[in-house]
Amino acid sequence: MLSSPSQRLTKMLRLTYFSMGLLFFSLGPHVQGLAQVKMSRTKYATGISGLLPANLHPMTDGDIALRLPSVRKPLASYTSEDRLVEYSINVSATRWRSQDLPMVKDFFKSSILNLYVKVNFHEEKISEINKRPYAIFEFDSKQKYNYVQYTLIDGKTLVFSFSCPKQQKMTWQPVIRKMMGSVKVKSGF
Repeated sequence: MLSSPSQRLTKMLRLTYFSMGLLFFSLGPHVQGLAQVKMSRTKYATGISGLLPANLHPMTDGDIALRLPSVRKPLASYTSEDRLVEYSINVSATRWRSQDLPMVKDFFKSSILNLYVKVNFHEEKISEINKRPYAIFEFDSKQKYNYVQYTLIDGKTLVFSFSCPKQQKMTWQPVIRKMMGSVKVKSGF
C-alpha cells in the first residue's frame, strides 16, 4: 500500500513511462520503416516521372491481368514484395479540357463512391503539383487506404492510383503523399 503522495506520484510516473515505452515499441516498425524508405526519381513512361520507393517493383503481366483488369494496360504499375500494395499510372479513355478540372472533380468523386464500398474521404481537393493542377482524393474504403489523383492534359486524363491495406496506412501515407507530390508530366507525354 502506498502511503505518501510522493510514492503515488512515483508509481504513476513509472506506469506512464512504461505505457509510453509500449506504445513506442509497437509503433517502432512503422516509424523505422518510414525513416528507411529510400526513393529515387523514376521514369514511369515517356514524359512522366516521380519518386518511387525502392521497396516497390514493376508488376508482372500476370499481376496486371489479375489485379488491374482493364481494356488498356497501365502506363506503369508497381507492387510490394508481399503484393499488398499497388501503385499504377493509367490514361483514361474519357476526354476533358484542362479547364474542366473543377467540374470533373465532382464526376471523379461520384465514380469513386460507385467503385468502392464504405468510402470515408480524408481529403478531396484540387492542388497544383509541379505547375499542373490535379484533383486529389485520399480515402479509406472497406479494407483499403487509397490515394488517387487525376490531371487533364492534351485531351486525356492521367490517373495516378495507390492502395494498401488499412493496417499499413500509417506506414504508407507519408510515403505516398511524397510520391504523388513529386509527379512530373510533360505535355505530349
